[in-house]
Amino acid sequence: MSPQLFSSSLISPAVQAHLPEGYLIRPLEMADYHKGYFDCLAGLTVVGSVSEEQFQQTFESMLRCQNVYYIVVIEDQKASRVVATGTLVVEQKFLRGCAKAGHIEDIVVHDSQRGKKFGIRLIDQLRYLGTAIGCYKLLLTCSETNEPFYQKSGFERKDLHMAQYINHPLPPPQQQQQQQTLPHSQPIPVPVPVPKRLPLPRLETLHCPQLVNSPP
Repeated sequence: MSPQLFSSSLISPAVQAHLPEGYLIRPLEMADYHKGYFDCLAGLTVVGSVSEEQFQQTFESMLRCQNVYYIVVIEDQKASRVVATGTLVVEQKFLRGCAKAGHIEDIVVHDSQRGKKFGIRLIDQLRYLGTAIGCYKLLLTCSETNEPFYQKSGFERKDLHMAQYINHPLPPPQQQQQQQTLPHSQPIPVPVPVPKRLPLPRLETLHCPQLVNSPP
């Protein structure tokens, strides 16, 4: 059996029961590289060229970080293809008595599987995971277009999300069409002006008047 990222005992039976016949929700497996996992992810953002070796190394790295990475997939068992996926990343804190916070990431459903409520099932499963692990809150980032979907799933707008891309090999999605920009793998050179050397002032002898003690 292909190695799984976490124990399948953390999959909700109720979520599985709500899937159409022939679909299975389960942890990410090493074999999913050949089951269209990256084809599914490509519907979300830039994936890049990832070799099977890179996938296996990253999978094993996540596996070593016990109780941190929980990637779930929905598989079309008849076609042996991954058709939806979502991720829960668990952050260990010192705050709130060393509590845990869950970050929901990379929710995507393949275009060919729209209308089957797989997005809702993914959120239900990740909420189930967060509860089982003991997270005191779940966080996610979404566009304003998708905000109503997450509100229906019990989430509410909170604070403000910000991002900064630092020397990433791939540009953020909104910059993919800007071919004239430098690649993010190279820092943008910023010219630093060199101050001109100023002549030193001529030193002159200062004549100080004699100090005379004043009467108290």
